[in-house]
Amino acid sequence: MEVKKQNKFALFAIIGLFAIVVLLLTDILIGMSNIGFKDIIDSIFNYNKSKEHLIITTIRLPRVLLCILVGASMAISGLIMQNLTRNPLASPQVLGINSGATLAVVIIMVFLPQLGYKIKILCAFLGAGLIGMFVYVIGSVKNLSPLKITLVGISIQLFLSSITKSIMLFNESKTSDLVFWMIGGVHHAQFIHILAILPWFIVSILLITVISNSMDTLKMGDSIAISLGENVKLTKIISTITVILLSSSSVAIAGPISFVGLITPHIVSKFGVRNFRGNFILCGIYGGNLLLLSDIVSKLLKYPYESPVGIVTAFIGAVFYIFLANKEMKRGGVSEK
Repeated sequence: MEVKKQNKFALFAIIGLFAIVVLLLTDILIGMSNIGFKDIIDSIFNYNKSKEHLIITTIRLPRVLLCILVGASMAISGLIMQNLTRNPLASPQVLGINSGATLAVVIIMVFLPQLGYKIKILCAFLGAGLIGMFVYVIGSVKNLSPLKITLVGISIQLFLSSITKSIMLFNESKTSDLVFWMIGGVHHAQFIHILAILPWFIVSILLITVISNSMDTLKMGDSIAISLGENVKLTKIISTITVILLSSSSVAIAGPISFVGLITPHIVSKFGVRNFRGNFILCGIYGGNLLLLSDIVSKLLKYPYESPVGIVTAFIGAVFYIFLANKEMKRGGVSEK
């Protein structure tokens, strides 16, 4: 049985990695400038600073790499939250964590625009951390059901969104840039953005790898995990910190791209891999795939012009969320009590 599970993981990991290569190359090929597959190969092995090579190395390659990093970050953070809360509707976006990071970044962009990406990321950490802590405390003190915690998160998200939009309303000169950023996009990607998000991604992966076995035990419930010798409180703290690191760094760079963290864990759950470590690796792979595919669709919507990738993920995610919520309510997976 164990060998069969390992074979499933290896199979879907290989399929996912192959899909990433295909989608990455496809994404690089699509754009206003005519780029061929030969240009991509030459830019790697025979770089000559031609127009095509510059477009590939300075615009399109950073864009697809940022897609992979942000998609993986949001998917893994969604998986952690769904396991942590045992709530299939949970994600950083639904529980208001992304909104906290968004508000913090908008404040910086409007009032302190001269500050760099490192400060934006730190402020996003602060905003997301405060909201994550608030939702966690409310849920723990009131002993709320998964559905009620979700409703609290959505209420906080709407409240913070109204504050964010009010700031934008009274700063119209900067509204156009903010609106495009708030929809969520990777069109502006540069290697400096990759370098800004990569350290936090690596730290997060190391943290979640350390507690992956504990996350498996936590699925059985807090009381059973404690009886088996697990430090439940420490596991939850590290998990929450990991979610904040992944989602906040992604929001600071690419904006609040919606629903990748909700959709991907449900796709991966169909693969039949039961251990948390295997699932979070697959979520990283398929989260990157989902955002790459969404980026390709966003390019084709108004070709040769582009739309923000957040429009595509929001549309797919809204339909998926309604379907999922209805399914969970019918089978009693999300209790109203």
